[in-house]
Amino acid sequence: MRSAWTHPFGLLLLAATALLAIAMATLPALAPWQARAAPVLLMGLVGYAATVLVVRTASAAPMPAEEHRLRAIRRSIADRLAERRARDASQGSSELTRLLADAVVQLDEEVIPALRQLIEREQGLARHLSRYESGELPRPDPHVLQRLQAIHARQQAAVQECIQAAVNADGALMALLQEGDDARVAARARTWSKDLLALYDSLAEVLRGGGEAGGSPSAPEGVVVSNGEPAGAPEPIWVGGGNGAGGHPAERFVQPIEEALRRLNNPAALSRCELIDKLPRTIAAMRASWGDAGGLAATPLENAQALREVLTVAVERLRPTNRAAAASGGQALQYSIISEAYVTGISNARIITKHAISESTFHRNRREAILGLAQELCKREELLSQSKAEGSLRMA
Repeated sequence: MRSAWTHPFGLLLLAATALLAIAMATLPALAPWQARAAPVLLMGLVGYAATVLVVRTASAAPMPAEEHRLRAIRRSIADRLAERRARDASQGSSELTRLLADAVVQLDEEVIPALRQLIEREQGLARHLSRYESGELPRPDPHVLQRLQAIHARQQAAVQECIQAAVNADGALMALLQEGDDARVAARARTWSKDLLALYDSLAEVLRGGGEAGGSPSAPEGVVVSNGEPAGAPEPIWVGGGNGAGGHPAERFVQPIEEALRRLNNPAALSRCELIDKLPRTIAAMRASWGDAGGLAATPLENAQALREVLTVAVERLRPTNRAAAASGGQALQYSIISEAYVTGISNARIITKHAISESTFHRNRREAILGLAQELCKREELLSQSKAEGSLRMA
């Protein structure tokens, strides 16, 4: 839209006719044509408008059906927001109205652009695969072709799951609004808002190529599954130091940590996290610090409670401990992003606006912070394992 209004040819035509009309109206030498100044200016305006129309028509691409459906859901949520704002005008503002407003902003600024980008990638890859099928391009080796087909399948699945999750969110919102108790509605709306936040994170994982490095095409990464959590992982990053001896591949911890962080304020979902199985000694030590017996007797929700405290303590360790580190910005930003996104539950869009950073800066610092948590928790589990082994040797 903006490129059409600022097209160089249109602006040049408008400026030239405007200057000519002014000259005809003011310069004595052009006095015989003074009466034609207004028609010349009008012709310039018509030419400019025609240029804008041509550029817009030429550049406009048909909206994909999936994006059209998502925008229809966005309009539905915006309609509910307008109804709530009309109600608030007489009854006072409510938390539900704020949550709905945040949801509309998130759809506009995050989810819809991410979906559009994913659709463009999926369509581009589909066209390229069709060139292999038609013989226009030589076919690559089978394992390369299979990987491309698996990526395409993941992209298609992520698009469809995104739309279905948005449809479900709209239906859940309508059901939620039937509640008469505003306090209960607000509490449930907070969970609804977090599920919508996970939708963007899922798309972002697919756009970053999450899950491809593992080589398994069986479970599409970034797909929002029935519990509202994405099924993806960032590309592998190596944790640990030295020449690789004793280092651990980050896919063992990074993806489970990110999954657990997303479920941090949902104990039932947190109790099913893979990270519980990866940090048994750390969780047992946390429960022991409360005076519990620890070990196998723990219930799923007790393990979830311990895991939540383990994660929140680890997040707090990201906080800069001196003024110099805080002033440098990097460590402080990583702490703020992780704490606000997962512990407090602030939307990505609000965090980006609050800290005046770009989306890429947000995601880069979030990944670095999660990697820091992975290093911390991995080392903690290792030390507890060594301590237990040394204790067993002493007893022997």
